[in-house]
Amino acid sequence: MKRTSREWDQWMLGLAGYAATGSKDPSTKVGAVTVSSLDQRKLSLGYNGFPPGIADDGRLEDRAMKYQITRHAEENALSNATFDTRGGTLYCTVHPCVRCTREILMKGIRRVVTRPLPPIVPGRWTEEIPLAQLLLAEAGVEVVVIGEDCGGADKANSEDRKEDGAEARAGDPRGGGPREVLDSKPQEERAVAEGEAGSPGEQLPGYRS
Repeated sequence: MKRTSREWDQWMLGLAGYAATGSKDPSTKVGAVTVSSLDQRKLSLGYNGFPPGIADDGRLEDRAMKYQITRHAEENALSNATFDTRGGTLYCTVHPCVRCTREILMKGIRRVVTRPLPPIVPGRWTEEIPLAQLLLAEAGVEVVVIGEDCGGADKANSEDRKEDGAEARAGDPRGGGPREVLDSKPQEERAVAEGEAGSPGEQLPGYRS
C-alpha cells in the first residue's frame, strides 16, 4: 500500500529521531533530516555535536563551552546535503532555534516538520522560539507539527536542547492533504506572547498538527 503524505512525514521524523542517537551530548540529543523536493530518496542526516577535529572530551560536560562550539542538528543536516535543498523539507526532532532558522531560510527550505513545541523556559534556548516562529512565518515557510508517537529513537532528549551540534563531515551524518502556510500578521505576533517559566510553547495560527 502506498504511504500517504502524513505517513511519510511520520517516517522521516522517526528517521530524524534515530539520527539523534548518534549524538554524544550527555544531556540533549537532537536529530534532523533534509529531503529534496524533487526526489525523497535524496536526503541527508545530522545530529548535534562538536565540529570535525574537535575531541568529544570533558567539554561536553561544560555547558558554557559546549554552547559555544556545538553545531546544531539542523545545521549539519543542511550542510551534509549533496543535493539542491531549495524547496525541500527539513525534519527536526525539536523546533528550530533562531540560529538554525537563519540557515533554513538561507538554504531555501520551504517546509519544516517538527514535534510539539517545548515549554518556554527563561534563560534557555526556548526563549527564541517565538522569534523563530515569526521568521519562518514571514518567509512563508510551511510548518507541520506532529505528535511524539512517530517511531523516533531520541528518547534521551532533555530540556536543554540547544547544547547541540553535529559533526558535519561529508558523507557522515555527524559531520496528505493541503497544508496551511504561516504568515506574520500582527495578531499572530500577539499569539506568540512570552510564555511563563515551564509553560507550554504556543503555536502560531497556521501551524498544522
